[in-house]
Amino acid sequence: MKSHLLKSIGILVFAWILWKIDRNALIANLKGANFLMIIGAFLIHYIVFYFKSVRWHIFVSSTGLKTSMYQSWKLCNIGLFLSCITPAKIGEFGKSAYLISAGISKAQAIGIVILDRIMDVITIGIIAIAGIGILFGLQVMLTALIIGGMILLISVVLIQKFSFMKSLLIFLGFNKFLPSIDTLIKTLAVTMLAWSFYFVLAVLVARSLGIDTPIYILVAAFTVTGIVSLIPIAPAGLGTRDAALMWLLSGYGVEAHQAIALSFIMFVCLILSNMLGMTYFLSNKRANLFNEGYTKIT
Repeated sequence: MKSHLLKSIGILVFAWILWKIDRNALIANLKGANFLMIIGAFLIHYIVFYFKSVRWHIFVSSTGLKTSMYQSWKLCNIGLFLSCITPAKIGEFGKSAYLISAGISKAQAIGIVILDRIMDVITIGIIAIAGIGILFGLQVMLTALIIGGMILLISVVLIQKFSFMKSLLIFLGFNKFLPSIDTLIKTLAVTMLAWSFYFVLAVLVARSLGIDTPIYILVAAFTVTGIVSLIPIAPAGLGTRDAALMWLLSGYGVEAHQAIALSFIMFVCLILSNMLGMTYFLSNKRANLFNEGYTKIT
């Protein structure tokens, strides 16, 4: 019940935005978009998904589970679909069910999903600090950097000082699954590639609508927007993404209807690209994905 109420907030925000902006200009902007560029942006989603699948494949293979890249591709797409339809992408933890069916413990399966998410958090956090500097100035960027550093320091202290924090890490299987430096470097590099292509597709959509804002401004705005869209009040960031882009780009000559057109097309492309994950999910509802190519741990 609470989940449905949270998701409705974002929908209400989106409805309010549509009520306030020039809807005729929005429709005209959408009709005049470069369709070929939008198709190109849509297809790039699958390049992003591929690199995410490679990262997942590296982590899962590190546990000793014998797997194929195709199976990792399918499971990653299932996770992306589940994250798309749930607030704050919490549905991505559904991937752990498939790992459990292959013989990995529940705690460790959840731990792998968390580690996979952490790589995105680290990458987007680094880019976001630079983006905040571009959009809001050096002083705000330094403040964000200090706050981020303090959070990291406090986390380390808590792990060292309190036994329950260590117990939590053990519960999640990190005492048995500590990726090597080589694995972390590989997954971080792959994550950077995934985000690079995401920015390419986002800029393509912007250009398809005639938004000629400098690329570095767009990348900064998309980065901050990506963080804001994690607020668990809407499915796939609906409403939060729109409000954030409208606010962040308003100072760079982008009108409200253009920002909403940009956000709407990105939302539709995201939903459509996740239909592949939905197909995989519906055909493997009983978590039997591993029967096709994964070797269970005995």
